[in-house]
Amino acid sequence: MIRSMSRSTASGTRGFTMVELVIVLVILGIIFSFAAPRLGGLTPKYRLRSYSRQVASSIEKARVSAIVRGRTTGIRYVLDDIESQGCHIVPPAPLDFPEQPLDHRDPLSPIVPPPGVRIRGVLLPGGGGEITSGVVNVGFSPAGTTGSHIVILEAKLDDETTSVIAIKYNSISGILDYYNEPVDFQHYQG
Repeated sequence: MIRSMSRSTASGTRGFTMVELVIVLVILGIIFSFAAPRLGGLTPKYRLRSYSRQVASSIEKARVSAIVRGRTTGIRYVLDDIESQGCHIVPPAPLDFPEQPLDHRDPLSPIVPPPGVRIRGVLLPGGGGEITSGVVNVGFSPAGTTGSHIVILEAKLDDETTSVIAIKYNSISGILDYYNEPVDFQHYQG
């Protein structure tokens, strides 16, 4: 004998009603509205970290390019205008003009800071303090023994607080170090 299911058993399992779904979405919206402003303050800090990794990567690319190609390359920091601010890899000089200075070469595409992040300045060995305006060219020799510098990046977290990351490149060791504060060349070889 074949038994048929009764309709009452099949209709006993039911899903959510539209009203229940709307109530859950409203509650989630309220919770998110309280959590979102707290997360917004973290965004500039993470943009700063991300940009510092991009700048460090550009330094390493320029250095390796000089060593591999056997010709001087560089990196150019544009500090003045926020709209054109950024760092650029400067390729080797053309073969027909191998002594072309870095500042006369056309750089590659800029690595532009994200909103809220800026390049505050660059320090070069030998004193002179932090360079905060103009254009700074740093050259990397084929031997890999030049190009030591410090680039200081800054992000405004709120009206009163800024976050700083300093990237220190040592040409002798080829090491890039990150600091959460401005640094200088005190006790620094390179």
